[in-house]
Amino acid sequence: MIKLIALAINATLISNIILTKFLGICPFMGVSKRQSTAVGMGLAVTFVLTLAVVVTWALEQYALRPMGLEYLRTIVFILVIASLVQFVEIFLKKSAPALYQALGIYLPLITTNCAILGSAIIVVQNEYTFWEGVTFAFFTALGFTLVIVAFSAIREALEMQPVPRVFKGVPIAFITAGIMSLAFMGFSGLDKSIEKVAYAMEAKSTRKVVSVEKQEETSKVALNEKAIEEESKSSVKDSTRNLKENVKERMYIISPLRDGLVKITLLSVENFPVSVTLKFSQKPSERELDRIAGEFNRALLSLSDVFNNYDPNSEVTKLSRAPVGEEIEISMELYKALSIAKELWRESEGLFDVTVEPLARAWKSEKKPTEEDISKLRSLVGYEKVKLLKGNKVLKEAEREFELGGLKGIFADYLLAAADEIGASPVVIDAGGDLRINSQEPISVGVANPENPSEPLLRLKLTSCGVATSGFYYRGHHIINPKTGYPIKTDLLSATAIVFPESKSGDYLGAWADGYATILLLLGREKAKRFVKDHGISAILIWRKGDKLVVWATSDLKDKLEVNPKYKGVVKITFE
Repeated sequence: MIKLIALAINATLISNIILTKFLGICPFMGVSKRQSTAVGMGLAVTFVLTLAVVVTWALEQYALRPMGLEYLRTIVFILVIASLVQFVEIFLKKSAPALYQALGIYLPLITTNCAILGSAIIVVQNEYTFWEGVTFAFFTALGFTLVIVAFSAIREALEMQPVPRVFKGVPIAFITAGIMSLAFMGFSGLDKSIEKVAYAMEAKSTRKVVSVEKQEETSKVALNEKAIEEESKSSVKDSTRNLKENVKERMYIISPLRDGLVKITLLSVENFPVSVTLKFSQKPSERELDRIAGEFNRALLSLSDVFNNYDPNSEVTKLSRAPVGEEIEISMELYKALSIAKELWRESEGLFDVTVEPLARAWKSEKKPTEEDISKLRSLVGYEKVKLLKGNKVLKEAEREFELGGLKGIFADYLLAAADEIGASPVVIDAGGDLRINSQEPISVGVANPENPSEPLLRLKLTSCGVATSGFYYRGHHIINPKTGYPIKTDLLSATAIVFPESKSGDYLGAWADGYATILLLLGREKAKRFVKDHGISAILIWRKGDKLVVWATSDLKDKLEVNPKYKGVVKITFE
């Protein structure tokens, strides 16, 4: 229902057939000199357009498409509309003379109104359902009527005004139409706002259902529990869970970009926005974009069920609570992430450690830990006590908690892997600031100014790779040195790691880049330079020296990197 309301508002105001799609301009200009004629034309368009879309939709679904005759769509629709107008005229003349007289000459004029044909084609191209098509047709016609009647009223009023001779007639009419078109731009986004409000209301309703369920479990709701079967309780829980998942799957924003690109921002995981920029050879329908966004949201929610450290029921949380000394079988996704984390732990000589969560949690609390606290907590940290066994099994030799925030780039890797099954072609996936680029043509990527992160300091033009940045403007003192137990002290403001397929496995470039960026920040300037050279990765290190921001970059980025013109006077670049 909410989608139909949003569609109705879009068809009437936001994507008005006259003022934004510029269809039906001939009758709009020719029949709008008098309000009476404008009303007649509006009624005729409303009647025929709604009926025409019903007939053409049925023809498309049950004749043209099954027979593979879509290439005949335009000519068939023209013939159908012309025949329909003649049939309606004959029918009304005999069965409803009063309505026939009211429509007058405007009914036959509909035959040449391109708004009718255009609307019928839009309905099938966007793959609307029957009721969506009917809604679109009726409210498109309503928008046509609204605009032509308002326009006629303005034109009648203008006849009484001292308009300069050179602007009288058609010129002032076109100027007025242009101003109306600009005014209707103010309705932009109204349909999306309605959908967001609806989703919020549905989510609120979901929370209420969950609340009632919890009250029922604790006997706080005055219900006759004896009358409630266990099967019924299970059904309510399943329904609640499904409702929550359905709401989450619809939490996204679709933003068309230039050059056939569309950006979908996924909002299903709280405080972790993920955007997927897709490339299309042909303009996709709204239905197709909704399907793709929903599929990506489902994939993201599945990953959250594995990696979300804040979810008590996630797989990584359950692994943290798992008993010591037992072999625990885990999913392939979690096992791969822990394997990459183990390799990063070895390469960094223990600086990158996904078991540092007890220390990180202590430093996030309002009461800062004492030296004694840190000493105790350090005994709970150390990846050497975690063994990865064959068959996706893990053995903890001591109590260990896992926090994989330093590998969130793996979300981008797994979403890219899911894209083939979804039937989409991503060029960039942004998982909380960690990028996975999937393009043979250079994509422009910004590196934020660490002292003003809302603005890019640098621009990079990169092909397929993983890109991640660590800096105090992202995580600050919450980056803990597991060897000391204290927040890091470094002479770097930020560190960016770029991992190309030549240096690491092409399937997990995002995860590697995220891990390396954290390691570089932990190491500090000089050690980070040596680490980059020893491990064959590309990187950018930024620090301040006096009144200059110093940018150190690996030599392979020389032709790919440029400074934001705004900062050219305060940035010094060195390539090695």
